[in-house]
Amino acid sequence: MSDSSASSAASDRIAARLCLLAPGGQWKIFDDMAPQEIDALEAFAVVSRVPSEKIPGFILIARKKHRRPEKLGNVLRTLTSGFPFSGWLSQIFDPDGVVGARLTHVAVPGINEYYFRREGLPRSRFSIVAEVIGDALLTSGGLGHLPLIGATASSAATCLAAVFFSFFLSGENWQLCQLLIALVASLVCIVGEKWAHRHYLAEDPREVVLDEVAGMALALAIVGPGLGAVFFAFFAFRFFDIFKPGIHWIEGLRWRGTIVWDDLLAGIYAGGLVSLAVRLVSG
Repeated sequence: MSDSSASSAASDRIAARLCLLAPGGQWKIFDDMAPQEIDALEAFAVVSRVPSEKIPGFILIARKKHRRPEKLGNVLRTLTSGFPFSGWLSQIFDPDGVVGARLTHVAVPGINEYYFRREGLPRSRFSIVAEVIGDALLTSGGLGHLPLIGATASSAATCLAAVFFSFFLSGENWQLCQLLIALVASLVCIVGEKWAHRHYLAEDPREVVLDEVAGMALALAIVGPGLGAVFFAFFAFRFFDIFKPGIHWIEGLRWRGTIVWDDLLAGIYAGGLVSLAVRLVSG
């Protein structure tokens, strides 16, 4: 049973999280009200402005900021209002344009989502230490917790690290290093995917940005060292990662590690495109 009594625009996201908490079971969403008729439920969520009280027979699993969908262009206009470059940014990120119309999720001040799960249901076998390590790895040292720019920040950090390594490694060794980073990051994403689903209560958690590290490193391994190559590879990868032209098909395969396969494919596209452009220009 899935019964949503919430009027929130983000109810689908809340419902998806509850499905992870109570797979195949019964759940419900309560909108800014005391939960009632919960005897038959395995899990429920309360969207409220005030801290939710303890509920007998249930465990508070998570508290998350309530987020509403908003166009990226509108968000950036609000954030940059009054800055000298605000007009320039408004043109690039026009809310009716291709980039500015992309939906993001913005925290609603003062409103939280409280997720409860019935006591006695199977609990995570991971220790607190393991969860801290898992969060640090999958969020690329916490970059995934940044609002709006987590994926871009992790991609940029990968590029900066690559430039740093270029001072110490030869061309071939540098490319092997990037390939190794892509391989290790991919393996961690594959192994940690199910844990991430439970920990972040999402099928494709926005906090997980290690997949961007894997895809970005793969793109760099293809294009090779050089400031220009790294610069263009970064923008090409972000383009393919955001808009996913010719990429959605791989997500439909539902392989284990779905969170990383699309990024690796974006890395192959970006690396191939930049490498081809370099050859055409130099040839």
